Amino acid sequence: MDKRIFRYSDFRAEARLQMVLEAKIRYEHDFVEVLGRIDSRIAKELQALAWDKSGEEVDVITNYIDVVRKKDDMVSFKPDEKVAKEGESIVGKAALATSPGARYDLVGDRILKDKNREPARNQRGVVEREISEEELGGGWGFVYPYSTLVVFMWRDQKGEGRCVFDKRNLTMGPEAVKPSEIGVGRLVRGILSNAGVEFSDSEIEDFVYKYRAEVAKLNDEMKRFRIASGTEIRKAYLHESYEAQTGTLGNSCMRYSSCQGFFGIYEENQDVCSLVVLDSREKEGKICGRALLWTDSEGRKIMDRIYVNRPQDERLFKEFAMQSGFFHKETQNMEENPFVSPDGKVADLSAKIMVKGYFYKYPYLDTFKYYRESNGPSNEGSYLTNDYENRYDYTLTDTEGGNGDSCEMCGGEQLECPECYGNGDHRCERCDGEGELECGACGNARERDCDSCDGSGEDSEGNECGECSGSGTHTCEECGGEPIECGECGGEGRIECEFCGGNGDVPCPECG
Repeated sequence: MDKRIFRYSDFRAEARLQMVLEAKIRYEHDFVEVLGRIDSRIAKELQALAWDKSGEEVDVITNYIDVVRKKDDMVSFKPDEKVAKEGESIVGKAALATSPGARYDLVGDRILKDKNREPARNQRGVVEREISEEELGGGWGFVYPYSTLVVFMWRDQKGEGRCVFDKRNLTMGPEAVKPSEIGVGRLVRGILSNAGVEFSDSEIEDFVYKYRAEVAKLNDEMKRFRIASGTEIRKAYLHESYEAQTGTLGNSCMRYSSCQGFFGIYEENQDVCSLVVLDSREKEGKICGRALLWTDSEGRKIMDRIYVNRPQDERLFKEFAMQSGFFHKETQNMEENPFVSPDGKVADLSAKIMVKGYFYKYPYLDTFKYYRESNGPSNEGSYLTNDYENRYDYTLTDTEGGNGDSCEMCGGEQLECPECYGNGDHRCERCDGEGELECGACGNARERDCDSCDGSGEDSEGNECGECSGSGTHTCEECGGEPIECGECGGEGRIECEFCGGNGDVPCPECG
């Protein structure tokens, strides 16, 4: 039978599948979790293939094959050839313009002329080319000892757009690549066939059935969210309620029992303040994430900074926010902006949260920290805002419960570093806190199969292989059989916090 592809949609699916098969097998966290729950030989084969190729447990930060929650019969992937790799040229690779204002407009006008324009925030595109120092001309050479200027190209409803960026101002890597989708059955058949793993049609059908059931269960994770209010907020902040003392949740400066008297402003203003809580799946009665939920003077629901035990759960909060019609913070830090609207658009947001009541202590606030206190009955007319240009009396960033009376920012005391929570350092992202890098040749196995005997330990006549003395392996030449120390952190697994210089606290920006 002539196996020709008659439909263009079939051709595109096959082309996408081929891109997956030519790349290293990498799985995202949700896909790993789903495979681990499926009782099937096919699931075990898929897990084994990823293990064999990476040499260690799948790294959920840098892997690309993932579930599609809204389409339980599909998977998403990011073609490996589009992802920028460390140490290689980024020309032709996908990039993300997270800070459009960082572009070099004067250079762009001169080199690109009328084609130069500003991209949207988080615009996906590609690095079209590098700009040589000679082409750049005098006056801009200060950039080149440290980086390179590049032409960033993208397409939107206006057509092709271009501008000039310092390549350090572009986000590269898997997050810059827009995912493609393909049927889970077709993906599995392709991967297993490519790896030489035998299977039957009935095994694939059974796997797909179980896969879809597990994705449905994964979607039920949204049912783990609840909205807490009043005195429930106090309990959700206490460290004893946490699933674990890890992540941003486990390091929150408001987790201590000594902070339990600070939350009156939340409890007494239930009409405008509540808490989005993610209940733990592992420990009954515990939580693994939380985020304040505000209702501003215009009636908009705004989800504040997300605190979680596991970084991957931040995505769940963002999905919950968009499904619920909430705005949410784009980046989980102490900055006042930007936010993401329920329809996915990134924008700066100026909001007022109207509150009432008098309080002796106040919580540390990340975003809506500027407090205007009214003298009206019951303090009505007071508000919290994220816009420092609005009139305000206090800045609620005191971890000891003060209102900053002696200084609008700090209340006269040093501030705990908001980025490292007083630790003075961060987990090294390059080695994921391990202090070691994966050997690209042996995947940290420290040895490789003998080329002469193909790992059998015997020559073609059944005698002991002379090259490996019958062991079937050689010490890996790439790593020399030794761990590869991470150059970023010097093998420590931790990097000094740049925000506080490793001190764990920072001087007040207002009074010093």
